[in-house]
Amino acid sequence: MSLSEPPRVVIDTNVFVSGILYGGNAQRVLHLFQLDRIIVVISPPTLAEILLTLQKFDVPEATLDELSDLMQAKARKVSPKEHIRASRDPKDNMMLEAAVAGKANYLVTGDKDLLTLGSHGRTLIVTPKVFLDRMSL
Repeated sequence: MSLSEPPRVVIDTNVFVSGILYGGNAQRVLHLFQLDRIIVVISPPTLAEILLTLQKFDVPEATLDELSDLMQAKARKVSPKEHIRASRDPKDNMMLEAAVAGKANYLVTGDKDLLTLGSHGRTLIVTPKVFLDRMSL
């Protein structure tokens, strides 16, 4: 990460759900993306999971469309080549794969299976609160 480039961040699905439905620190992380203070890294599987999960929570279609448009316009899209098997929950590995492919500085999550890892390669795995503290917010 250069001084001029914002940090590259994979935001886990649970942070999107929490931020959109409940606010708090998760919402503040999402707001940093809207303000171009962070670069969100996504892969096709992670984006699909985020949108499908939000649909299950009955998030309005307009909100889903807005989020999808924002992700298509601003997120750094990657196509992971490496298959990772580091998390004890196999469904979480797609977030690690996106982080590696996108050279993410952070993976922001509330998922204990990922948080237990602490890091993967160059990517720190942190909660929304820890991430905001590191961003000095």
